[in-house]
Amino acid sequence: MAAATAVIAVVLPLLAPVGARAAAFTLCDAADGSTPTVAQADALLANKYTFFPFSTVTLPSNLTWKENPFHNDSWVLKLHQMFWTEPLWYAYTQTGLTKYRDRYVALLKDWYYNNPTTNPPSPWSWAQHSTAIRAMVVSCAVARGFGYSWMHALADEHGRLLASSSFYLQTGNRALDQDIGLLDIGCVRANTSWKNTAVSRTNAWAVHDVDAQGVSTEQSDGYNSYVYHHLDLAARRMAACGVATSTVTSQDQKMVNFIANAETPFGTFVGFGDTSTGRIPYDWNNRSSILNWMYSNGGPGLSPPTLPLYATFGRGFAFFRSSWGDSGTVNQQTHVMVRFGEGMAQHGHMDSGEVTLEAYGDKLLLDSGGPYVYVATDPYRRYFVSERANNTMSIDGVPMRAPGWTYLHGESHDANMDFVSVWHLKFSGVTTVRHVLYDRRLNVMLVEDALTASGPVAFRQTWHLRQGANPAFVGRYKFYTRSPSGPNVAVTQLFGGKTQEAHTGATNPVQGWLVMPPGKIAAPAVEVKTVGRSARYITLIVPSPAGSTRSATTSNLQVTSTGFSIDVTLGGMTDHIVVSNSSASLTILS
Repeated sequence: MAAATAVIAVVLPLLAPVGARAAAFTLCDAADGSTPTVAQADALLANKYTFFPFSTVTLPSNLTWKENPFHNDSWVLKLHQMFWTEPLWYAYTQTGLTKYRDRYVALLKDWYYNNPTTNPPSPWSWAQHSTAIRAMVVSCAVARGFGYSWMHALADEHGRLLASSSFYLQTGNRALDQDIGLLDIGCVRANTSWKNTAVSRTNAWAVHDVDAQGVSTEQSDGYNSYVYHHLDLAARRMAACGVATSTVTSQDQKMVNFIANAETPFGTFVGFGDTSTGRIPYDWNNRSSILNWMYSNGGPGLSPPTLPLYATFGRGFAFFRSSWGDSGTVNQQTHVMVRFGEGMAQHGHMDSGEVTLEAYGDKLLLDSGGPYVYVATDPYRRYFVSERANNTMSIDGVPMRAPGWTYLHGESHDANMDFVSVWHLKFSGVTTVRHVLYDRRLNVMLVEDALTASGPVAFRQTWHLRQGANPAFVGRYKFYTRSPSGPNVAVTQLFGGKTQEAHTGATNPVQGWLVMPPGKIAAPAVEVKTVGRSARYITLIVPSPAGSTRSATTSNLQVTSTGFSIDVTLGGMTDHIVVSNSSASLTILS
């Protein structure tokens, strides 16, 4: 993801060295279709380095390879991955000026002589991910015909290390990049053993880390997209090396439907797991892709997806939407996500039962995103991975446990509504149930939470809002946002007495923050609190377009031990809704 809208601090692309994506594939082709620029090369000649999402920094012409101007490991990782040298080679091919070629070679040579495998200047010199990406860069240099013995020695050092079983990570996106790096080295150095090892590992990785529904193990929509592009890159690299690609290509294509269902109607990441806000990358691999339908707001030459308006994925995701839209209206549709499934792993967060809402062109109920930093002891890292940074339930003094499954108890779908029921035991001594119903006809949502504990505790239902949402409170039972330039949302408690609290940029405890690379921003979070041995929330959520306020009324609320029934009226239409532990129904009354 090399474009300026990239969203994951450690997702590190290899830039295409020459020409446009329409050109024939080469070993050095990029994962994301981007092309370097001469301006980027000129900046490097002036010793100016820009690694997204960090600002530009000027460094000495003779690097020590210990540089860390932002005191951030992600920046140092990027430095040692060396992908940023590619614009120099591109500029040389476009201009013929040897100053670009000479600086390109000099940087690689300087890295080689200053970063021995024993006692290197930085712990990131030979880290797994820096070695993987840099192997792709070194392979490109070798493929370009340089006959330097030091360059061949550098390539072989990468090959030996990447082939080592003790160095191989086996799972996760970094392991996939290790596979690609080893394949590239094996290909350019004509080392059949390395190439065969890489192919075997890549095929095994593809079926282990991507399931039959096309969902990766990453638990992050940004990283899932990264895997999609890099699996495609792996297949193209295999093809360039004369290797069969059927397993990798098949698994890669399975990912398209999940990515399409998971992303917002306006073409951005929802932001679950270690993902911050940003646009999904354009799908250069398939320009007619359904991903580009959302990316371009139904642009020319594209057709609306023929997918259902809901999807449930066994790895723990349910998605509902109002419509796939027509050309020019795609970005105004409504999208809902509900999380369940396996415990926190890879780049996931403790988001059991989380609900997000996007409508009328913007995010209304947000996942706070991630990663912020990858330092487990950092108080903000701990916050962003916790349940308190998600639109879910939390309990004072009872943290959610990372392991353990959140179960899909039931689901119901028809033309007018979608419903899922999930539950878990991830709070010690507490049973947590959440029912989520999206009324497509009225474009409203109902969320029921029921929790039972062994003793009195403080329960909190949390809703994270975008920056500038400016929530206003109506008594103890309702709040609504007052954004002057975008859509708004009203959240009403229909059952029981609650206390509402708004927190923006709080530090003790940490609450009311969103990840915004390369750091964080303060944004309001509303906590709806109740105290006791049990808690019951029935919440009505109504989104409204910018400049308007949609107002829904309710009547005939009947609460049972396993659910509720209610009539909801909006815009002269009334729906009768019945919710139980495992199913729901909607009847049109008017």
